Amino acid sequence: MVPAKECNLLLVTGAGGLIGEAVCRASVSAGWDVVAVWRSRRPAPVRGLRDRRRDLATESVGPLDGVAALVHAAAQLPGLDDPARVAEHNRIVDDSVLSQALRAGCRVVYLSGTSVYGRTTGEEPVTEDASLRPADPYAAAKADAEDSGRALAARYGTPFTTLRVSAPYGPCQRAATVLQKFVTRALSGEPLGYHGSGTREQTFTFVDDVADAVLRAVEGPPGAYNVAGSAPVTMRRLADMVVEAAGAPADLVLGSGQEDPQEGFLARYDTSRAHGVLGWSPRVDLAGGLARVVDAQRASREREGPCSSG
Repeated sequence: MVPAKECNLLLVTGAGGLIGEAVCRASVSAGWDVVAVWRSRRPAPVRGLRDRRRDLATESVGPLDGVAALVHAAAQLPGLDDPARVAEHNRIVDDSVLSQALRAGCRVVYLSGTSVYGRTTGEEPVTEDASLRPADPYAAAKADAEDSGRALAARYGTPFTTLRVSAPYGPCQRAATVLQKFVTRALSGEPLGYHGSGTREQTFTFVDDVADAVLRAVEGPPGAYNVAGSAPVTMRRLADMVVEAAGAPADLVLGSGQEDPQEGFLARYDTSRAHGVLGWSPRVDLAGGLARVVDAQRASREREGPCSSG
């Protein structure tokens, strides 16, 4: 997807993160001139990539002259820090970035998540028209940013798109997700313990597929789109697939003996709007994505250096 030559500058926030870095790589390959905005981790070098360091909680994104579109992927992820503090940090960043970009007339693609729907338990896939019922402060801040972004876009007449991404993953991911933990344990020959019955679902989305959706959204009609992998997987099945990808013994998969606080959660998301409007569909299935994650982590262990996703 080649951008229009007269508007060829793309700005990406959170460029040192999993999604931001993938978007930078894909955008440069597609012919965009890219400015990568980062705070704590500089994105991997890509020929022609320009970058600027900013703390978006206290600084603006910098000059937006000539910027055709801004991809807002910067966010502090839930972790060891207080969830309410993380959510407040993200609200400050989102308010600053969205107001500056939309006021300046930059088309915005905002990286949200399917967590804004809450803990879904229905068997029918969730569409973008479903009510938002975020169950935690992080997801609530994402939902608020979607609302404020739409309001600002209407005020300034600037296109605004939300991508609700389900469980992004990829090589060298630093967030301690269940998928990454399972891979680490399988390569170390340690048990992969799933909680509860192991029937809770998640739909994992390979990061290159997320980047592809972003590039399509940059030039496609504004709106809200679900971006999710091809099929949900239970936690027990995920563990089985990880040990298979890692070549580890099958008997490493067992119950942890702990209750799953999200028992009964079904992660099923309808991506037909993204397919029909943006022409997007996931191309990397979970087995293929896991193989790439395992290969990257194994290579990192062998050279005893930082992981590189290539």
